[in-house]
Amino acid sequence: MSEPLNVEEILGKAIEEEKQYEWLKAADYYQKILTAGDESDFLRKGEVRESLAHAIYKAALQADTSREFKERMTQTVAHYEEAKQNYDKSSDPGRVPRISRCEAMTALAAYWLAMGASEKKKSIDECWRLANEALRAFKETGDAWEYGKTYDQLSKSVSFGIDLDWNCQTRKKTLEEAVEHGEQAIRFLSSFEDSEELARAYVLVAIHQEPFSDNFLDGEQKKSGYQKAAEYWRKACQISDSTAVIEYFSSVSTLSGLSGWQTNEGDFTEGICEKALKLGKKAKDRFIIGGALDRLVYITYWKAYATDDPDERMALYRKALQYAEEAKSQFSISLSLAQEGAHSG
Repeated sequence: MSEPLNVEEILGKAIEEEKQYEWLKAADYYQKILTAGDESDFLRKGEVRESLAHAIYKAALQADTSREFKERMTQTVAHYEEAKQNYDKSSDPGRVPRISRCEAMTALAAYWLAMGASEKKKSIDECWRLANEALRAFKETGDAWEYGKTYDQLSKSVSFGIDLDWNCQTRKKTLEEAVEHGEQAIRFLSSFEDSEELARAYVLVAIHQEPFSDNFLDGEQKKSGYQKAAEYWRKACQISDSTAVIEYFSSVSTLSGLSGWQTNEGDFTEGICEKALKLGKKAKDRFIIGGALDRLVYITYWKAYATDDPDERMALYRKALQYAEEAKSQFSISLSLAQEGAHSG
């Protein structure tokens, strides 16, 4: 007779695999927990199924082929649907925001698969609407940890969405919501020992505070907004500079340049990008790799422009071109995966 599985031990192994960006291995552990758990504990089953869905989602973004991408993204949606069904059978008041979070992640998956800007906007708007519902409900039930976790997981949809929204009023409203929710997430997460989630929240609020200040504040208010963003960035780096850097590059959809609150220390900006490139390769995340290379193009080009020596200037221009070609390759692979996946659906 085989010994019963130690669920907590397996859960610990899953979390360790996630920290190493081994998402498929983490998914295997979550699957094992589902086979060993209490069939009548629907809230717990929903939580494990949701963790499984998230792991598969992250693995889909690591895919090397459109077939892998489609298969994993399809599995992601199926697992979130099953998690929703488990939550729906639970009597726990926490089931409602968890269902909204699952629906928001399904909408985020649809964003990656959407072909055109209008379809992407529709999906990402739905994602943030559902994320708002989940956040408000978690606040009402007093579930501080799930509130912070939900913000960290879904608020990056705001960064993706504002690039597709040309309405100033809705952009302002969305950014205000993202900052307000983020500051609440910081307050909630500050009471927990898991400092990485807090670091992520600081980075995300800084990301949303900067464009809000730039576009919708004036004078001293704008200056104060920039200072707040800079302070949040510094706090995130003090907690974990690696977490701060990778969260920034995985959460910003337009990487033509880093924000002003990160560029006051000269080569520090270039150091951020080189660190992001290294971490992106470790995570096998093409979005992070491409973003880091894209920023290095910008930095290297302007460094060349300011260089007097013609040979050195030409060498820097060639280096910038190399970065651009590599960034294009990374972004092209990510884009083709989404487009091919959508075509084959």
